[in-house]
Amino acid sequence: MNIGISSISLRNFKGVDRLDVNFGKNTSIYGQNATGKTTIFDAFLWCLFGKDSQNKADFDIKGLDSQGNAAHNLNHSVDVSLEVDGKGIVLSKIYTEKWTKKRGSAAAEFTGHTTEYSFNGVPCKEKEYQERIKGIIDENVFRLLTDPRRFNEQISWQDRRKILMNICGDVSIDEVIASDKKLSGLKNILNGNNIEDLKKIIASQKKEINDELQKIPVRIDEATRSMMPIRADIAQVPGMIKDLEGKKAALESQLSDLRNGGAVSAKRIELQDIQAEIQKMKNTFNENIATRIAPLNEELSGLQDQESAVHRKISSLESEAKATQSTIDAIEKELEGLRSAWVTIDAQECTEPTTCPTCGQALPDIQINDAREKFLNAKASKLAGIDERGKAAKATLVASKRRAEEVTREIEALKGEWRSIEDRQNEVRKQIAAIRAMQPDLSGLEAKKASIQAEIDNISASELGLVSEVQSKLSHVKAEISTLEADLNRVQTNEATQKRIIELGEREKELAAQYEALEGNLFLVESFIRAKVGFLEKRINNKFRLARFKLFEDQINGGLAEVCETTLNGVPYPSINNAGRIQSGMDIIRALQDHYGIKAPVWIDNRESIIELPEMDCQIISLVVSDADKNLRVAS
Repeated sequence: MNIGISSISLRNFKGVDRLDVNFGKNTSIYGQNATGKTTIFDAFLWCLFGKDSQNKADFDIKGLDSQGNAAHNLNHSVDVSLEVDGKGIVLSKIYTEKWTKKRGSAAAEFTGHTTEYSFNGVPCKEKEYQERIKGIIDENVFRLLTDPRRFNEQISWQDRRKILMNICGDVSIDEVIASDKKLSGLKNILNGNNIEDLKKIIASQKKEINDELQKIPVRIDEATRSMMPIRADIAQVPGMIKDLEGKKAALESQLSDLRNGGAVSAKRIELQDIQAEIQKMKNTFNENIATRIAPLNEELSGLQDQESAVHRKISSLESEAKATQSTIDAIEKELEGLRSAWVTIDAQECTEPTTCPTCGQALPDIQINDAREKFLNAKASKLAGIDERGKAAKATLVASKRRAEEVTREIEALKGEWRSIEDRQNEVRKQIAAIRAMQPDLSGLEAKKASIQAEIDNISASELGLVSEVQSKLSHVKAEISTLEADLNRVQTNEATQKRIIELGEREKELAAQYEALEGNLFLVESFIRAKVGFLEKRINNKFRLARFKLFEDQINGGLAEVCETTLNGVPYPSINNAGRIQSGMDIIRALQDHYGIKAPVWIDNRESIIELPEMDCQIISLVVSDADKNLRVAS
């Protein structure tokens, strides 16, 4: 793909009021500093991708007025004409202010910005515009192919390394191993891992072993310091313990005889018999109490059931009494209404007309009498209906009042029964409490028990001094045995500790051997990496005419670290002068354009610093600082 820029037009862009530039195969733009040379490159990139030459999206497009404030009410636009494989494409972006008049306000207020897009003269949305440009070329690739500083100054070394690897391709493990017989052992330790993973595994194993190796001397020292001193006559200790065990047995037998003397034993048996007889009397008495209380508890339970039944009946009757009273109140209210209605109807008089409402002549007597008779019959019928309803209501009222009286009497009778049941319950509870308060007469047996205990105390007092003496001797012998057993345990503990020290020493040797083997494996891996470095750097550098790349760096510990550093004639990129940086950047662009198969216009800022450019098969746009050109000058 061949991409070229035919022309660009700027309006009110970064302080440039108006600028139109036509481009040829090689175009140079001359001007003093701050005349807008770099602004042209910024405008070109902003029109395509919305960013400036420093890859910033938030740079200020609007110019400033004489007071240093942003100028308002201007459109800021860039139009770019491209040729893509001979086909013309016109891109346009217009950045405008947005002014809004709020309700109730006479003046419009500045509320932000909008951007308008068009592709080949057709207006479109931002997303569609971006998609169309992306269909031509990816932004990241385009910037790599058009800016000599982009590769070395604006992307990370990791990304630079990936790009170089994509250009030349990686080197296979088998290819590197085949180049050196000393690397053949690497296949035996890979176990399906790649070199980087194997290196991580070895490093992890080394760390694990080293951590354990550092702990072993500490553990040996702790174990050594825990060794306890052993008495000189330790060989005689088992015999000494045996003799003391004999003394202990004799003292324990003597103490048992003193504690279980004949007189005391007999009295203790007699005391136990008295205590058993007391307990038997208590049990018999308690059984008797339980027998007497059982029927009273049964009666109390029955009374509680009766009380519950009476309570339920009273509740039911009280509900009935309430309902009956409601009925009585309703009937009395109904009768009062009937009486009022009867009086009203009875007072009504016939109001039928005696003259014709049309002609005013007197009506015939027969017609007047017939109307009056009909009125009287209707009135009598209504009064008779009221009398009939009143009689029925009175009968219901009498029955309801009779039932209300009966219910009242039943409730009073039940309440009397309830009080009788409660009185009987209280009486039964008092009887139960009285029975439970009764106690058996144990005074004779308790006195006899106290007498026997006194005799035991008198006998024991005489033997107490001797028992105390024997107990003191027995405690002394036990203490001696414990001390001697502790001495023997020290021997066993020291033997176990010594065994542990030997085991730790053997483990230290074993780990040292493993660590040494891992060091050998790591040396093999690093030898492989060094061999691969030679392959990669040679293969990559063959793709470039001027620039060279350092992909690995020796570490203090002897290992290798991945890097990606551009050099020119052996000089690292940060130390290269401006001309050298441009030359190496152009060389990298040439290789990248060959790799991607895309020829794109290369923008060279500060072109005045370099005399000769590398040979390039693409459009070159040079931005040249020229003190003689106060205004921009374009030469193609």
